[in-house]
Amino acid sequence: IYSLASGAPVGATLTPHGLFVWRPSEAQGPGSFSVTFLVNDNGTPSLQASETITIVVREVNQPPIFLDPRPRYVKAGELLTFATAVDKDLPAQSVGFHFGSLAPAGATIDPTTGIFSWTPTPAQAPGRYAVLIEATDNGAPNLTASFTYDLQVFAADATVIALTASLEFQLVVIRWASVTGDRFQVESAASLGDAWTPFGNVLVATGTSMTVQRAPTAPSQFYRVRKL
Repeated sequence: IYSLASGAPVGATLTPHGLFVWRPSEAQGPGSFSVTFLVNDNGTPSLQASETITIVVREVNQPPIFLDPRPRYVKAGELLTFATAVDKDLPAQSVGFHFGSLAPAGATIDPTTGIFSWTPTPAQAPGRYAVLIEATDNGAPNLTASFTYDLQVFAADATVIALTASLEFQLVVIRWASVTGDRFQVESAASLGDAWTPFGNVLVATGTSMTVQRAPTAPSQFYRVRKL
C-alpha cells in the first residue's frame, strides 16, 4: 500500500500503484519541497518502509500580459489614460515600458507603471492612431510582449457615446447615457474593418439612460451607437 506522509505539497497525489503525480502551480515556484513516501506490505505483521526526497520547483518566466485590448476613444482637449500590461509571475517581476514605434505628439508611457497618458490637441482631431507599446520583464531570460492600441480622436465638439456591454443570460446587453427624446441606432460589425449594419430598430430615449438587449448573431461582434 502506497501513501504520502503529511506535509506533501498541495496537489500532489500517489496512485495505488505507487506513481507520484504533481503539477506545481505558479504560486509554488520557485520553491523546495520535501516529500515522504510510505509503503506498507500485507504481511503479518505489516511492515512499513519510507523514503524522503526533495523536489526543487524552478520558476518558468512568463511574458507580461496586456490587460485590455479594446480601442480607445477621446475628444481633443480631454485626457486619455489607461493601464497597459502587468506581470503574472509569482512573485511578480518588475516591468519596463516604452513605445515600440513613434507615438503621437504629447503621448507618454510611464516607464515603470506602464500607464499611458495623452491629451490630444485640436490639431490632432479627428484622427486614428496606432500606438505600439512594449513591456519587458526582468526575469531570466528577459521576456517582452507588445501590443498596438487603436486610439481614435474626435473633435472637441463631437458627441461621443460611451457604452458598457455585457453578456447576460446569452443576451448582449448594451447601456449608455441619454437625454429624453434623443434618437439612437445601435449598429454591429464582425470586425472593426467591416461595414456597420443596424442592430435592431431606431430607439427613442425616454429618460437619462438606455438599455438594449439583443441575441448575438455571431460568435464575435463589435457594437456602436449612433445618435441620429
